[in-house]
Order: sequence, then C-alpha cells, then structure tokens
Amino acid sequence: MIEARPGEVLVVDCGGGGEFGYWGEIMATSGITVGLGGLVITGGVRDSLALIELGLPTFCGRVCIQGTGKDPNGDGAVGEPIRIGNVTVRRGDLVVGDADGVMSLCADVADGFVAAARARERKEAEILQRVRAGEPTLDVYNL
Repeated sequence: MIEARPGEVLVVDCGGGGEFGYWGEIMATSGITVGLGGLVITGGVRDSLALIELGLPTFCGRVCIQGTGKDPNGDGAVGEPIRIGNVTVRRGDLVVGDADGVMSLCADVADGFVAAARARERKEAEILQRVRAGEPTLDVYNL
C-alpha cells in the first residue's frame, strides 16, 4: 500500500543503496490505482519499459534489475522531510519534473511561481508562433 493522497508525488531518498531497483511495475500499478501524481526516487527502478507504458511520471537515479526485499521493520519514514542533494522536500511542497529535470518549491511560494511559469509559457507560445511565421529571432527579441 502506498501512503500518498491522489495527485501527490512520492519523493524517496534511498540513501546509498544504488545497487537495487526499488520500484517497478507492481509498485507503479499500485501508485496509479491510488492516483499517485508521480515518483522521484534517488535509487534505481526496474521494469523501465513497463513504467513508460503505464505513464506514471518517474524520475530516478538509475535503472537496475536487482529487486529488493520487503521489510516492514526496515528503515524509513513516510511524510517526513527529506534532503536530496542540497534540497529539502516536505509534504505539501510542489514537485514538478519534465525531460530536463525535477524541481521542488516550498508550498508557501509555489502559487506565485506557478503563475509566473504560466505567463512565461504564454509568452513563449507567442514567440514560437512568430518564429514559425518566419519572423527572425533577432526581430522577435529586438536584438
């Protein structure tokens, strides 16, 4: 059972365990069933083609075929802040990712950043429309 609410992104720090595929098709299917918004995991995943086909946004440190054991008494906590690199992620933070990477925004500033990102997307769509119409980028950017 995945302890996440619909739409939440599960952010997992596997510590130094890079030699395992912690997440695969079964966990992804479970995540989709509960409405998981995505997965960010510092460790490996397996069943990578199935993960792509399932369509659950998955960002991982590596792909690794070796699975893991299931230990209900093992280390770990759910809903606690974690640190990945120099970023601390807390439950409720906005976590977004695309083919270029993943970022996290503190919940108290996320709305302002989302509004600014939407405005930038609108502006870039207008620029692309002008460039597709043949306008040189030197003119578009007033250079």
